[in-house]
Amino acid sequence: MIVFHDACHSPTQSLKLAYLAQHDSLTGLPNRILLLERLSRAIGLAKRHQHQVALIYLDLDDFKPINDSLCHAVGDCLLKSVAVRLSDCIRDTDTICRQGGDEFVVLLSEIEKPQDAVRIAEKILGALAAPHQIGNHELRITASIGISLYPDHGTNDRTLLNNADTAMYQAKNSGCNTYQLFKADMNDTRDQRTHIESQLHQALKEESLFLNFQPRVDVTTGDRVSAEALVRCCNSTVGNMAPMAFLPVAETSGLIVPIGHRGLREVCHRLQAWRAEGVNIVPIAVNISAIELRDNTLPVRIAEVLAETGLETHFLELEVTESSLLHNQNVGLKGGEKGISYKILVRSHC
Repeated sequence: MIVFHDACHSPTQSLKLAYLAQHDSLTGLPNRILLLERLSRAIGLAKRHQHQVALIYLDLDDFKPINDSLCHAVGDCLLKSVAVRLSDCIRDTDTICRQGGDEFVVLLSEIEKPQDAVRIAEKILGALAAPHQIGNHELRITASIGISLYPDHGTNDRTLLNNADTAMYQAKNSGCNTYQLFKADMNDTRDQRTHIESQLHQALKEESLFLNFQPRVDVTTGDRVSAEALVRCCNSTVGNMAPMAFLPVAETSGLIVPIGHRGLREVCHRLQAWRAEGVNIVPIAVNISAIELRDNTLPVRIAEVLAETGLETHFLELEVTESSLLHNQNVGLKGGEKGISYKILVRSHC
């Protein structure tokens, strides 16, 4: 007699499959499925026993440029390191979930007051601040954190998660490496941000971005010595968009990279055209954001557009803020690529 045994239905195999279905394969943390299950359970207990629940939603600041400039293996190791530090910040009764990508959610299943959640958020920011040693790389990473509370900010799992996410974006727009408690008017801000991001996508597609040139004059002689190129956006639907409205959205959405590249190309081609017309050209400064500094293709793109236009390098200046350099301690900023050098200006104001 021959007996067949189906290993697919063994208890051990079933437990393994159940674990994989509820946990992140990279960090071993609970995934969104298990988070929502535990959050629903925590809300039920909080309703019965009259206590509060908190969600802490965090997104790593500028993780993508690290991932792209080094390699995905280094990025994965950094995510694992972050997961370990987050685990050290909470109680055994709480839950940390990797939401996906560089986003994590902490569930505090029972708190007495909002300040308890704030204290954990501050603890997380402090824990992440120390350098992460990944192979030969010493990496620094910060996070933007949003906090929502049951029952103040929602009475079901989806609402609490969405509101914590909204507060996180508010923290990111406030300069990163900070936290924000959810407020009802943040939903209006997020809707506005989504609308602006959509308009920027449309502007890139329609090529409706343009440059304003602001001259710089020697106060002693009155001579024009250089100029600064400022990117502006005119959308076919809403008209001119204020820079203070669209630039922060461009940075947090990553659209600042294609916008910056388009501005860089436009400056170089404009200088080339002016010189062909016999105009006495002066150096033009192009603003470079913190996000672009972390993009390892920036030096290559600069070299390509200079070669394409035949423009001497001293006519192109890259302008960055001190805050950008301080925020990007992992980046070795070099004024050249393949023998091409260019001037870097550092502004002392943000």
